[in-house]
Amino acid sequence: MKGREFVFNKNVRIFQNDLQAVCDSLVYSQLDSTFTLFKFPIFWFDSTQMTSDTMVLFLKNENLDKMYGFENAFIIEPFIDTLYNQIKGITVTINFKENEIDSLIMYRQSELVYYLVDDEQKIIGVNHSTGNQTILTFVDRELDKVLILENPQGTVYPLDEFPKELERLKGFQTQYYKLISNRDEIYKKLNFDIAIE
Repeated sequence: MKGREFVFNKNVRIFQNDLQAVCDSLVYSQLDSTFTLFKFPIFWFDSTQMTSDTMVLFLKNENLDKMYGFENAFIIEPFIDTLYNQIKGITVTINFKENEIDSLIMYRQSELVYYLVDDEQKIIGVNHSTGNQTILTFVDRELDKVLILENPQGTVYPLDEFPKELERLKGFQTQYYKLISNRDEIYKKLNFDIAIE
């Protein structure tokens, strides 16, 4: 069986602990422990939603190690009420460490909206930034550093002065209604066509 590829078509879903994914078709390679998701893939990790035209998930020691999103990469995270932290660009690389997001690199035409809070978690402003490459690093599931490279531009707005048109970046869509609560729902709602090559 080692080195084989498994091809899944039509309404494909991944469900495991704090991550889920859906797509139209998927290829799993035993050779390098990769899942390649095609056609409208959506990936959720905890409360974070990620979309792109194609995704590749890499496993290491049976844990998520890295994710690539190719073309139209868009990541959102609920903040409070109807507010969302967002970052978008052309391609994205996400590195995981001990089953947590360690860093995120958004390449080409990156755009970021992030709500800033003080030690008491009160909103003190909203950061809107653009650049050709944005690097985010995380500590204990919280954003630690933001580095914007190549033509960085940004503004920190008071919350009441943040432009309405920037609250949802172009291409913004929430897909949380597609999440399921347990594995049993997979067998009730989905049909799989499986081919082994």
